[in-house]
Amino acid sequence: MSKTLFFFILLFSTVYISCKAQKKNNTEPIKEFKEDFNSFRPKYDRIEDVKSNSEAKPTKLLAPKNNINSLLKSKLDSLYAYNQKIISADGYRILIYNGTSSEEARQQKNNVYSVMPFDKAYTDWKSPYFKVKVGDYIDKLEAYYAYAKIVKIFPNAIVVPDKVNIIRDND
Repeated sequence: MSKTLFFFILLFSTVYISCKAQKKNNTEPIKEFKEDFNSFRPKYDRIEDVKSNSEAKPTKLLAPKNNINSLLKSKLDSLYAYNQKIISADGYRILIYNGTSSEEARQQKNNVYSVMPFDKAYTDWKSPYFKVKVGDYIDKLEAYYAYAKIVKIFPNAIVVPDKVNIIRDND
């Protein structure tokens, strides 16, 4: 018991002394630190001096030594021709009908043109199911934007990944 009492007294005294040492109040004024860096800063000419010097010197046009424009143009032309041959890519379509009735599929395909007149509707047939899909969307966000319009009329519609046709603008 006396060892634990001694230990607690020792612990209390060290904590008390350390707290007293921290509470010591310095009343000395704080000296402000100032240093001058002007000697190390770079010196620049005034804008008027630079303009007057540049007007006096005639500039020579430098011809490029390693001109790759013709090589670059040929590479870009071949890349353009290759890209023109690509007609489909991975993308998204909106599935509005999936069933066994061909009449129902035709009717749903005609109904979708009232909602989305500018998007193309596709009918797929894999025995015995007919699927009606709408749109050619490369980006999933674009597909969901169109989905928000279609889901009001076709509540069972879903966005599905599919091979889509690439639509090119004729420039």
